[in-house]
Amino acid sequence: MHGIAYNAIDDEIIVTNPVAAAILVFRGGAQGAEPPVRIIQGARTKLAYPHSVNVDVKNREIIVGDPGGRKILVFPLGANGDVAPLRVLQGPKTTLGYVVGIAVDPERDLLIASSSSIRATFEGAGNRGLLFFNRTDSGNVAPRSVISGPKTGIFEGAWQVQVDSARGLIFMSVGNVINYRPRYALDKLRDWAKTAEIRSPWGSDRLGFVGVWGVDDNGDVAPRFAIKGPVSNLVHPAGLALNPPQNEIIVTDSVRNSTMVYSIPGIFKSGAATSKNR
Repeated sequence: MHGIAYNAIDDEIIVTNPVAAAILVFRGGAQGAEPPVRIIQGARTKLAYPHSVNVDVKNREIIVGDPGGRKILVFPLGANGDVAPLRVLQGPKTTLGYVVGIAVDPERDLLIASSSSIRATFEGAGNRGLLFFNRTDSGNVAPRSVISGPKTGIFEGAWQVQVDSARGLIFMSVGNVINYRPRYALDKLRDWAKTAEIRSPWGSDRLGFVGVWGVDDNGDVAPRFAIKGPVSNLVHPAGLALNPPQNEIIVTDSVRNSTMVYSIPGIFKSGAATSKNR
């Protein structure tokens, strides 16, 4: 399980299951060995390796980032069983790579994906950064804008993304440290792993960070705000959640194996989306 979203309107938890090519929906109060109330799974769903998920409660839709096919799929919020998606965004014009994060800004009708070329060897390079589409785009459609390039600081992994629609801000966890390769194929040690050393994340000069951009940003632009550096304790941030009423940004770190909460009121102040705050 790599993706999780909460539907506050219906009090439901939505999670991905990449191995089973499924989307699972649980009650908000579920605990223990409780089965999901709905499962989206089967050939008609076109799910291959669903990694990230988000929910658009305004338009009653579930949005799924699937790096298995370098695609984005959209389902009705109440979908259950082997059901076809409402829309599928896929094809060379999309420039989607390894789709790790997905979010929707329903106020501006934007669909935003964080795309990584981590798995370029297997999936094709694609774009590395933030890709913006119209919310209802479907098929082989080019993004309306892209945030990518050396000034962005996104050198390796673009991970989960969240949108603060009220302020027009996009938050993304950037895990620049790539130190993991599967050493086993099922129960067999891969040939390269018999002699190769495991890379240490501590020796990297490109530690991860949480970057904040505006919905109107485009091209090779630096983040307007960033949480990074030794004091932040971030190495490879992955999971990301926002709590604007409490001025909080919640981040999980794959190397630290921990969850950290930052309180940064300045980011959530009214007018924070202006370019003057870079």
